[in-house]
This record gives sequence, structure tokens and C-alpha cells, in this order.
Amino acid sequence: MTSKAPTVKVVAGGAAGAAVTIAVWIAGLFGLEVPSEVAGAAVVLVTFAAAYVVPDRTAGRHTAD
Repeated sequence: MTSKAPTVKVVAGGAAGAAVTIAVWIAGLFGLEVPSEVAGAAVVLVTFAAAYVVPDRTAGRHTAD
């Protein structure tokens, strides 16, 4: 039976996107206004980068690096 839990790659991408969103919010608290288009693009780019660099470790595909 396969697990329905997200893989490490998916978790990394989601966490990265959330972290950028929080960073933009904190920047707003300090008076740095980030346009929503720029914030959205930053979320997409950082999420992609995080998911790209994290290896895919699904069940049965573990490899020695």
C-alpha cells in the first residue's frame, strides 16, 4: 500500500512558499511595501528552487548519494 503522505520534495516546496509569504508580510511591518506581483513571483521562484534541489525520496527509490 502506498502512503498518501507528501514526499520530502513536496514539503520543501510548500514550506519555502510559506516562508516567502511570511517574509513579505514581515517586510510590510517594517514599511517595505512589496507589490503583490513581485511577492507572487518570489513565492513561485523560491518554491520551484526548493523543490528542484531536494531529492525525490519516494518509497522504493532511495539511493546512496
